[in-house]
Amino acid sequence: METIFKTIYGSRLYGTNTNDSDTDIKSIIAPDIKNLILEEKIDIINGKTGNNDVGEMTIQDFRKFLTEGKVISLDLLFAPSNRNATISTSRMFEEIFKHRKDLVCKNNNASISYCKGQSSLYEVKGSRVQTVCDMIDFLDGFLGHKSINEFYEFIPESKYVRKYVEKNKQNMVEICSRKFEGTISPAYLKLCLHNVVRTYGKRAKKAKENNGIDYKAISHAFRGILGFKDLLRYGEIVFPLEYRNFIRDVKEGFLDYYKDGLDEKLDALIEEVENLVRISELREDFNQELLDNIILSNYSIKL
Repeated sequence: METIFKTIYGSRLYGTNTNDSDTDIKSIIAPDIKNLILEEKIDIINGKTGNNDVGEMTIQDFRKFLTEGKVISLDLLFAPSNRNATISTSRMFEEIFKHRKDLVCKNNNASISYCKGQSSLYEVKGSRVQTVCDMIDFLDGFLGHKSINEFYEFIPESKYVRKYVEKNKQNMVEICSRKFEGTISPAYLKLCLHNVVRTYGKRAKKAKENNGIDYKAISHAFRGILGFKDLLRYGEIVFPLEYRNFIRDVKEGFLDYYKDGLDEKLDALIEEVENLVRISELREDFNQELLDNIILSNYSIKL
């Protein structure tokens, strides 16, 4: 196998890194012709190596992701614009980068969906954590009871808490998609809910502390949508990002989601980008033939 491109990735590529930022490294590898013909398993490295977060993908996966317009593939396509981030490259990837403006298209719903998802993902998780914590506090007042049936009518319902009766007339309570029978003790339910909180992870808990907002996820949403806006206007994304200071301020929580209008700014940006899609001069569809010819011509040299 050959590494055709290796770059520093993430915040250090975008220019949004802080003193506490990890170093992410991404590589694109080209399997040998022997690997492909014999359909041999290709070992891909993804995980922690020393102090670095290392990830690899094959050129075949890069081709697939770029065709689908996924954010990671666009980041890698334009990564050589930050020369300080490039660790190694190859004839194949240099040719891909040379034709970068011909390898993007405006029908990129994946990027918009990614941004919308990032902006809501941890807000939802933070809200769920808050719901579970509120229920734990509620149960503290009923720990002397043998079962939750004894105070079932007082259990408060909300977006993530639902009470219902099974066909066997068993009282049930559903909390954040977890179902519990009315016969269990409040002490046992409280123990179960503490375990639920642990499953949500540190970022969701931090989102709960920030009134349900994960600023790192929100910064990813802004980075993704502003990058796609650059793509529609200029045909490329240049790293480090021109608006990197704004992204860093969002990530660090220096800007308040509501007081500084981040929610409205993000919604306005998404609407602006959706309008730009309609008037952009980018290709309608991805130029699959061009990318395939670049990849195949470089493989043919080896043959």
